[in-house]
Amino acid sequence: MKKLLSLILCCLLSACGGGNSSKHTVVEPVKPVVNAAPQLSGSLSVTMTAQQTKTLTLAISDAENDTVTVSFKPQPSWLKSSLQQNQLVLTLQPEVADVQQHQLVLLLSDGKNEQEFPFTVNVLAKPVNQAPQLSGALSLEMLVGDSKSLTYALTDAEKDAISASIKDKPDWVNMTLQGQQLTLALNPAAAQAGKHALVLQLTDGQQQQDYTLQVQVNAKVANKAPVL
Repeated sequence: MKKLLSLILCCLLSACGGGNSSKHTVVEPVKPVVNAAPQLSGSLSVTMTAQQTKTLTLAISDAENDTVTVSFKPQPSWLKSSLQQNQLVLTLQPEVADVQQHQLVLLLSDGKNEQEFPFTVNVLAKPVNQAPQLSGALSLEMLVGDSKSLTYALTDAEKDAISASIKDKPDWVNMTLQGQQLTLALNPAAAQAGKHALVLQLTDGQQQQDYTLQVQVNAKVANKAPVL
Protein backbone atom coordinates (compact mmCIF):
# COMPACT_ATOMS: atom_id res chain seq x y z
CA MET A 1 0.00 0.00 0.00
CA LYS A 2 2.85 2.44 0.83
CA LYS A 3 4.55 1.64 -2.46
CA LEU A 4 1.36 2.37 -4.35
CA LEU A 5 0.95 5.75 -2.62
CA SER A 6 4.58 6.67 -3.38
CA LEU A 7 4.13 5.80 -7.03
CA ILE A 8 0.96 7.92 -7.29
CA LEU A 9 2.74 10.88 -5.63
CA CYS A 10 5.63 10.69 -8.10
CA CYS A 11 3.24 10.66 -11.04
CA LEU A 12 1.39 13.68 -9.72
CA LEU A 13 4.65 15.62 -9.23
CA SER A 14 5.81 14.82 -12.75
CA ALA A 15 2.50 15.86 -14.29
CA CYS A 16 2.52 19.16 -12.43
CA GLY A 17 6.11 20.03 -13.44
CA GLY A 18 7.38 19.69 -9.92
CA GLY A 19 10.98 19.39 -8.90
CA ASN A 20 13.90 21.52 -10.34
CA SER A 21 13.09 21.05 -14.03
CA SER A 22 11.37 24.45 -14.45
CA LYS A 23 13.16 27.04 -16.70
CA HIS A 24 13.91 30.65 -15.61
CA THR A 25 14.35 33.68 -18.05
CA VAL A 26 17.52 35.77 -17.37
CA VAL A 27 17.15 39.53 -18.08
CA GLU A 28 20.43 41.22 -19.13
CA PRO A 29 20.98 44.76 -17.73
CA VAL A 30 20.93 47.57 -20.32
CA LYS A 31 24.40 49.08 -20.77
CA PRO A 32 24.44 52.90 -20.81
CA VAL A 33 25.64 54.51 -24.09
CA VAL A 34 28.90 56.43 -23.55
CA ASN A 35 29.09 59.69 -25.54
CA ALA A 36 32.34 60.18 -27.45
CA ALA A 37 34.02 63.59 -27.39
CA PRO A 38 34.47 65.38 -30.74
CA GLN A 39 37.76 64.87 -32.58
CA LEU A 40 40.00 67.06 -34.70
CA SER A 41 42.57 66.34 -37.40
CA GLY A 42 45.10 68.66 -39.03
CA SER A 43 48.23 70.63 -38.20
CA LEU A 44 48.18 72.15 -34.72
CA SER A 45 51.41 74.13 -35.05
CA VAL A 46 52.17 77.09 -37.31
CA THR A 47 55.12 79.47 -37.75
CA MET A 48 54.56 82.84 -39.40
CA THR A 49 55.83 86.41 -39.45
CA ALA A 50 54.14 89.45 -37.94
CA GLN A 51 51.72 91.32 -40.25
CA GLN A 52 51.32 88.19 -42.34
CA THR A 53 47.94 86.51 -42.92
CA LYS A 54 47.59 82.73 -42.78
CA THR A 55 44.57 80.46 -43.11
CA LEU A 56 44.40 76.94 -41.65
CA THR A 57 41.67 74.37 -42.26
CA LEU A 58 41.08 71.58 -39.72
CA ALA A 59 38.64 68.65 -39.96
CA ILE A 60 36.19 68.04 -37.08
CA SER A 61 34.21 64.85 -36.43
CA ASP A 62 31.74 63.62 -33.80
CA ALA A 63 30.76 59.96 -33.49
CA GLU A 64 27.15 60.79 -32.55
CA ASN A 65 26.91 63.63 -35.12
CA ASP A 66 26.26 66.11 -32.32
CA THR A 67 26.63 69.83 -32.98
CA VAL A 68 30.18 70.89 -32.15
CA THR A 69 31.22 74.30 -30.78
CA VAL A 70 34.75 75.73 -30.83
CA SER A 71 36.60 78.05 -28.44
CA PHE A 72 40.16 78.98 -27.52
CA LYS A 73 41.94 79.45 -24.20
CA PRO A 74 43.11 82.19 -24.34
CA GLN A 75 41.39 83.82 -27.34
CA PRO A 76 43.79 86.31 -29.03
CA SER A 77 42.20 89.16 -30.99
CA TRP A 78 44.27 88.32 -34.11
CA LEU A 79 42.85 84.78 -34.34
CA LYS A 80 39.43 84.33 -35.94
CA SER A 81 37.61 81.01 -36.36
CA SER A 82 34.60 79.88 -38.35
CA LEU A 83 32.95 76.45 -38.41
CA GLN A 84 31.59 75.37 -41.78
CA GLN A 85 29.94 71.96 -41.56
CA ASN A 86 32.81 69.64 -40.57
CA GLN A 87 35.60 72.12 -41.30
CA LEU A 88 37.15 74.58 -38.87
CA VAL A 89 38.75 77.54 -40.70
CA LEU A 90 41.27 79.61 -38.73
CA THR A 91 42.49 83.02 -39.92
CA LEU A 92 45.63 84.37 -38.22
CA GLN A 93 46.75 88.03 -38.57
CA PRO A 94 49.29 88.82 -35.81
CA GLU A 95 50.87 92.28 -35.52
CA VAL A 96 54.39 93.33 -34.53
CA ALA A 97 53.36 93.44 -30.85
CA ASP A 98 52.40 89.74 -31.05
CA VAL A 99 55.92 88.49 -31.83
CA GLN A 100 56.48 85.47 -29.55
CA GLN A 101 55.45 81.82 -29.25
CA HIS A 102 51.78 81.47 -28.28
CA GLN A 103 50.64 78.29 -26.51
CA LEU A 104 46.88 78.10 -26.99
CA VAL A 105 44.27 75.46 -26.20
CA LEU A 106 41.63 74.65 -28.83
CA LEU A 107 38.49 73.40 -27.08
CA LEU A 108 35.82 71.32 -28.83
CA SER A 109 32.47 70.54 -27.20
CA ASP A 110 29.39 68.59 -28.31
CA GLY A 111 27.35 69.74 -25.31
CA LYS A 112 28.10 66.54 -23.41
CA ASN A 113 31.83 66.03 -23.64
CA GLU A 114 34.77 68.36 -24.21
CA GLN A 115 38.11 67.68 -25.84
CA GLU A 116 41.18 69.93 -25.59
CA PHE A 117 43.91 70.20 -28.23
CA PRO A 118 47.17 72.17 -27.75
CA PHE A 119 47.66 74.72 -30.54
CA THR A 120 51.02 76.50 -31.02
CA VAL A 121 51.54 79.69 -33.03
CA ASN A 122 55.11 80.96 -33.37
CA VAL A 123 55.08 84.59 -34.55
CA LEU A 124 58.44 85.80 -35.87
CA ALA A 125 59.61 89.36 -36.37
CA LYS A 126 59.16 90.64 -39.90
CA PRO A 127 62.53 90.76 -41.71
CA VAL A 128 63.89 94.25 -42.35
CA ASN A 129 63.27 95.18 -45.95
CA GLN A 130 66.39 95.78 -48.04
CA ALA A 131 66.59 98.61 -50.54
CA PRO A 132 67.02 97.73 -54.22
CA GLN A 133 70.57 97.56 -55.58
CA LEU A 134 72.22 98.73 -58.81
CA SER A 135 75.32 97.42 -60.54
CA GLY A 136 77.15 99.22 -63.35
CA ALA A 137 79.52 102.12 -64.03
CA LEU A 138 78.76 105.34 -62.14
CA SER A 139 81.20 107.62 -63.93
CA LEU A 140 81.35 108.69 -67.55
CA GLU A 141 83.38 111.11 -69.71
CA MET A 142 82.08 112.18 -73.08
CA LEU A 143 82.18 115.01 -75.66
CA VAL A 144 79.55 117.57 -76.46
CA GLY A 145 77.36 116.33 -79.28
CA ASP A 146 78.19 112.66 -78.67
CA SER A 147 75.61 110.04 -77.65
CA LYS A 148 76.29 107.48 -74.96
CA SER A 149 74.21 104.64 -73.54
CA LEU A 150 74.64 103.12 -70.09
CA THR A 151 72.98 99.89 -68.90
CA TYR A 152 72.50 98.89 -65.25
CA ALA A 153 71.29 95.68 -63.62
CA LEU A 154 68.78 96.12 -60.76
CA THR A 155 68.13 93.62 -57.97
CA ASP A 156 65.88 93.42 -54.91
CA ALA A 157 66.41 90.89 -52.10
CA GLU A 158 62.67 90.48 -51.48
CA LYS A 159 61.85 90.35 -55.23
CA ASP A 160 59.77 93.52 -54.89
CA ALA A 161 58.92 95.52 -58.01
CA ILE A 162 61.46 98.30 -58.56
CA SER A 163 60.78 101.77 -59.92
CA ALA A 164 63.51 104.21 -60.99
CA SER A 165 63.79 107.95 -61.48
CA ILE A 166 66.43 110.67 -61.87
CA LYS A 167 66.30 113.59 -59.48
CA ASP A 168 65.94 116.87 -61.42
CA LYS A 169 66.44 114.95 -64.65
CA PRO A 170 67.96 117.09 -67.42
CA ASP A 171 66.40 117.07 -70.88
CA TRP A 172 69.49 115.55 -72.49
CA VAL A 173 69.15 112.35 -70.44
CA ASN A 174 66.52 109.71 -71.23
CA MET A 175 65.79 106.69 -69.05
CA THR A 176 64.01 103.38 -69.76
CA LEU A 177 63.34 100.53 -67.33
CA GLN A 178 62.60 97.07 -68.70
CA GLY A 179 62.23 94.41 -66.04
CA GLN A 180 65.43 94.47 -64.01
CA GLN A 181 67.42 96.47 -66.59
CA LEU A 182 67.82 100.25 -66.48
CA THR A 183 69.15 102.06 -69.57
CA LEU A 184 70.28 105.69 -69.75
CA ALA A 185 70.77 107.55 -73.04
CA LEU A 186 72.86 110.75 -72.82
CA ASN A 187 72.97 113.38 -75.59
CA PRO A 188 74.60 116.57 -74.22
CA ALA A 189 74.77 119.75 -76.30
CA ALA A 190 77.35 122.54 -76.08
CA ALA A 191 75.46 124.17 -73.22
CA GLN A 192 75.99 121.03 -71.10
CA ALA A 193 79.80 121.17 -71.16
CA GLY A 194 81.14 120.61 -67.65
CA LYS A 195 80.58 118.26 -64.69
CA HIS A 196 77.15 116.79 -63.85
CA ALA A 197 76.04 114.70 -60.87
CA LEU A 198 72.95 112.71 -61.83
CA VAL A 199 71.15 111.14 -58.85
CA LEU A 200 69.54 107.80 -59.75
CA GLN A 201 66.73 106.94 -57.32
CA LEU A 202 65.57 103.34 -56.90
CA THR A 203 62.63 102.28 -54.71
CA ASP A 204 60.78 99.05 -53.99
CA GLY A 205 57.83 100.87 -52.44
CA GLN A 206 59.27 100.57 -48.95
CA GLN A 207 62.84 101.81 -49.13
CA GLN A 208 64.71 104.12 -51.49
CA GLN A 209 68.34 103.88 -52.52
CA ASP A 210 70.19 106.71 -54.31
CA TYR A 211 73.17 106.34 -56.64
CA THR A 212 75.16 109.25 -58.09
CA LEU A 213 76.35 109.09 -61.67
CA GLN A 214 79.23 111.48 -62.36
CA VAL A 215 79.24 112.73 -65.97
CA GLN A 216 82.05 114.86 -67.42
CA VAL A 217 81.03 116.56 -70.66
CA ASN A 218 83.98 118.00 -72.55
CA ALA A 219 83.77 120.59 -75.32
CA LYS A 220 85.01 119.47 -78.66
CA VAL A 221 88.41 120.83 -79.67
CA ALA A 222 88.10 123.12 -82.69
CA ASN A 223 89.59 121.60 -85.79
CA LYS A 224 92.73 123.38 -86.99
CA ALA A 225 93.67 123.63 -90.62
CA PRO A 226 96.94 122.00 -91.54
CA VAL A 227 100.02 124.29 -91.50
CA LEU A 228 102.41 124.37 -94.42
